[in-house]
Amino acid sequence: MTPEIPSPTQVVHAADAVVASVQLERVSEEGEDLLLATVLVDDEPVEDTEVGFYLMTTIGVVELGRDHTLDDGTAAVDYPADVPQGRDETLYFTARLTGDENLTGEGHCVISVLAQLEHEPTPPAPQPDASALALSNIKAELLLRMRRQNDKVDPAGGPKASHIETLFRESLEVSADGFIGRPDLIDLKLFGSFGLSQQSVDTNGNDDHEDGTLHEYDVSAVVARQQIAPITLYSRRTQELLTREFAGSLDSITITHGADVYIKSASVPTRLSFYNTIQEQEDLGGPRDSRRDQKTISWHSEHQPTDTQTLTWDYAFNQIDKHFGSPVGNTFDFQTHEATLSHALDFGLDNQHALFSSINVFRRSGDFALDRLRWDESLNFEHSDALRTFLDFTLDREEGAGNDHTLVRPSGGFQHRTFRSLVTTGRLGGNLLQQADGAGSREVFGQINFDYRKDVPHGAVSADLRFAANRRDNEQTTGVTSFTDEPWIFIDPAPVTLARRHIVASSIVVTNITGLTVFSEGLDYTILAFEDRVEIHRVVAGSIANFTFVLVDYDVTPEPANVTTTLSGAIGVRYDIDEGWLRGLGVYGAYFQQDQDVHTAVPVMLTVDSIRDLKFGADYRIWEVDLNAERQIHDSTIRPFEATRFSGRLSHRLWRDTRLVFDAGYTKLDFTDDGNQTNFATASGEIETQITRRLWGRIALAWRDEQDNLRGDTDGFEQQLELRWRHLQTDLFVLARNAFFNTDHQDNTFQVIEIGLRRRF
Repeated sequence: MTPEIPSPTQVVHAADAVVASVQLERVSEEGEDLLLATVLVDDEPVEDTEVGFYLMTTIGVVELGRDHTLDDGTAAVDYPADVPQGRDETLYFTARLTGDENLTGEGHCVISVLAQLEHEPTPPAPQPDASALALSNIKAELLLRMRRQNDKVDPAGGPKASHIETLFRESLEVSADGFIGRPDLIDLKLFGSFGLSQQSVDTNGNDDHEDGTLHEYDVSAVVARQQIAPITLYSRRTQELLTREFAGSLDSITITHGADVYIKSASVPTRLSFYNTIQEQEDLGGPRDSRRDQKTISWHSEHQPTDTQTLTWDYAFNQIDKHFGSPVGNTFDFQTHEATLSHALDFGLDNQHALFSSINVFRRSGDFALDRLRWDESLNFEHSDALRTFLDFTLDREEGAGNDHTLVRPSGGFQHRTFRSLVTTGRLGGNLLQQADGAGSREVFGQINFDYRKDVPHGAVSADLRFAANRRDNEQTTGVTSFTDEPWIFIDPAPVTLARRHIVASSIVVTNITGLTVFSEGLDYTILAFEDRVEIHRVVAGSIANFTFVLVDYDVTPEPANVTTTLSGAIGVRYDIDEGWLRGLGVYGAYFQQDQDVHTAVPVMLTVDSIRDLKFGADYRIWEVDLNAERQIHDSTIRPFEATRFSGRLSHRLWRDTRLVFDAGYTKLDFTDDGNQTNFATASGEIETQITRRLWGRIALAWRDEQDNLRGDTDGFEQQLELRWRHLQTDLFVLARNAFFNTDHQDNTFQVIEIGLRRRF
């Protein structure tokens, strides 16, 4: 059936919006083949409005591009050069206003391919050849790039060092779609980039020149797409310049080969995957050269024996080899096997109850060897809309260097809702830990939480009240005790603090949240060890970004037998105003108290962690600005401090095609135990604009200043400019970046300029 053809001009009505007339046609201007849209309101042209252009096909909608209208109300994109040729086909194009929610309208046009070809006869369709290679949508681009990087290091009391690199690259990029035999037999996506490079390097006055070749590719094939087990094969190689905050750039090469098999079984759908990724990073003039080789095999299957049951199986093998070049020289080499079998069951008259069971087996060999078996059971009863009870059970068995133990953890509780305003949650449980050296511990705990929310005049009030009690009987340990996969987050300027004695600082290992990326001490983080704690500070120019979640492993030397009792309580209140002249204001306060008592024959070897923490503040949203001010008084036996924090954010669209974002923050930390003080200030801004129809620009600035009496002072300032200009099939882009980062021991300067020209054919 032929689809209904819309009229050449069509408007779409929307509430609270001005309806525009949009006329769409194909035109030729100054040798350019364009799709031209004219936007009118009351027969008057509309200036500076974003228009999206689309080609409607039988398999979906293809976006051709976007443009802003000029003072005559016109916007345009290039007419697609790869439209079907030699077939009796009609093309449906749409122009739609996309940049202003207060203005709406659509225009359509219909173009006959045969009319473009002056009704040339349609050749007979060739019969498919099972061995033939067919290519379509072939595109080619010529890319010329020049990059110059200048890094300087000025250490206090030492010789200066400089690294200047000048790089020229000329490459031809070719892409195509295709198939072998038929599209449903072997479907292809092909991309390749090939070229030459010329590199000149000046390191401390020593010149070196090297000529080389370039090659990037992204090739994939889907075999037997319509069959029960289609196979996807792929191979990729990319080379890019990675920028780091307040640091030099990394030249990164990533190579990935892999295969996926999806078995479309009605009873047991299964996905099998294999890939090998090699990433090489070169720190031009710096110490961060590294190579990471990861091989992964994964297997996922599901089965539903009944409508209320689901069985899930997951297996993954990973082999990780990572090497840091000189002067760091660290090498990490380990393999992991992990398998998980889980079962989910819904039961009851309305299937309102649920039982979830899982068994996880994990083995890591090589560096950081560890074997773990974990069994989890979770039973939930939905007695009514207001009452839920639950029972949980965990058995965790770990074996590793100094970490052989068995943990049994049963617990249960309830959750009750009252009048949709109050939620009460309680839990009781215990832990039984048995270690290989005969030591162990027994723990009982209980907690109850009250969460309250109520609509009140001019806004809403939320409050929470929490109580917890814990008693742990610890037997004397005779060997090293290991703690694995403790979750932490880095939030500047505070470090990750491991608050206990007898931590072996050299045993600390920090990984990403998956555990597959191991960070390097010295490059990514530094360690400060104290008598009652260990602090882990992230390195600003390293691989750990601010607000990054990490996992931390560490060992603890033998400790005496002890009985530790911990009682804690917390209360918090918040009032949000959403009416009146104070709309957008929220005020809050919270108080936490922990009392800990330790009984042991050798009290000097253990630290009591008692806390009094008071926090209060306010945040305010007005227009497109978010503001926050907060005060915290943290009195504790381990690292007491007082903190004052201010932050603000502005996100504003100056014009339809110009956006401004600005962030600023200030934190002051006063540590009352040793008199140390930290002052930390940050500011960053970004403005992005469509300067003309063909010219786009972006400016970004970032500044930070940290003053620490213990660790020293650091400051950094980074500026970046990007420009992109497009005319017909030619793109010109410019990137300029300047950054410096100074410490008490060393001043660093990093500069990069990159210019490129891209020509499409």
